[in-house]
Amino acid sequence: MLNSSSIIESQRKLLCKTELPSAKCIHLSTLLEMLAKDKKISPIMAQWDCERASNNQKAHDNAEKSIEWIREKLIQLKLSKWIDHPIVKDTLELAETLIFCKMPPSDLLNDFNKLKEYNRRIDQLTTSLYPKKGFIGLALNALDTIALILAEFGEVDLFEGWAELESVEGRIPINQILPEFSAKQLKSMSLSEISEKTGFGFFEIKIVGIKKNTNESFFFYRQKRLIHLILPECIESSFEGLLPKSLVSWTESRDTDPVTLLHFLKILGGYKYYTEQVKETSPPYNWEDLELMAVQQGLKEYFRPFSSLDSKVHPIASNKINDLVDIFLNMIEIRLLSIKDDKPKKHSHKATAKTFIVNTIKGLLPSKIDQSLLKSNMEMHMKLIEIAQKRGELFVAEMTFPLVSNVYRKVLKEKGITRKGGAPLKNNLQKKKKRKFEG
Repeated sequence: MLNSSSIIESQRKLLCKTELPSAKCIHLSTLLEMLAKDKKISPIMAQWDCERASNNQKAHDNAEKSIEWIREKLIQLKLSKWIDHPIVKDTLELAETLIFCKMPPSDLLNDFNKLKEYNRRIDQLTTSLYPKKGFIGLALNALDTIALILAEFGEVDLFEGWAELESVEGRIPINQILPEFSAKQLKSMSLSEISEKTGFGFFEIKIVGIKKNTNESFFFYRQKRLIHLILPECIESSFEGLLPKSLVSWTESRDTDPVTLLHFLKILGGYKYYTEQVKETSPPYNWEDLELMAVQQGLKEYFRPFSSLDSKVHPIASNKINDLVDIFLNMIEIRLLSIKDDKPKKHSHKATAKTFIVNTIKGLLPSKIDQSLLKSNMEMHMKLIEIAQKRGELFVAEMTFPLVSNVYRKVLKEKGITRKGGAPLKNNLQKKKKRKFEG
């Protein structure tokens, strides 16, 4: 087991002795905080966090491409000549509101019943073929629904390259679909009117069998039917990381990859946050907010069974949490031993880290430096670590406090400002020397 401080080991034992998974999660949160503060362990965890941040950034970029594709296709559908048709108009407006993250109509916000009905229609719009998880799934289902309606009108050019359609022909007895109309009445109606009355789009209709007995009257129709959307790779891959897969089906990678395991343990450690989370009071305004809300809601649903005393309903067994903690601590121990035994690789990224520190500090410093606003060594170190982690750099572990402090001091010295620890700034020293000389 990891040869760490006694307080970390005590916290691990406390976690293992706790019976309820919900309590284990709270102890786990404390244990992770302790590990992150350990001088030897923190660089390792920082590097794993950095790799996770890099993966998250890739996922974000992938989601952004997916949403751009969905929005582009909706704009393409708005070129249809049928957008003002009663069958199309309402659904298209709902899809556009969702896909472009617009606010509901202002007249609904102060009317609870109308807003409830509006949300019901939005929910109905997003119930389709694709996983209803996260914003991408909702937006794609909305696009699929409006595409299904517009495809029937036969405007094939709108779907070229991104959807597969098929031709459909058929014959329907008039009295089965429009019993209130005679064949002669239908004969005088336009294609648009018949589509509105039936609730389906057609691009060709032929009325036959016009006789007194309407039971012998039919209309032959032709329409297009949407088989499926041809999705780009970015959307296909975005569905691979959906929540129950991320939380339940990780078993292989979770037990072998420290980055995945650390992320999973942090999710478990956030149990209290996700169960006590305050509900959003204002609507989100962009897809990132909607995606985050979907993830948070998924996590709340995942943690909900933890409140039960019946261990059979818990998504993860109590002893499995103990095993995962031990696996993670062993991974840290192996990493510490590899760093100790392989000294040449300890600072393999030090030169790259130093170049990054120099360039980033210079970029953070204004052209005209107000000495009173200069960051302390500690503040600069924390800022640089944050920037490196967001960028997914692999040399975070090499960005030690002494290295950042030394580089920071040298960069300031180049600009005529000498700082050494807590020593006064150069200009203050000159003023003191001048007063001493004049005195």
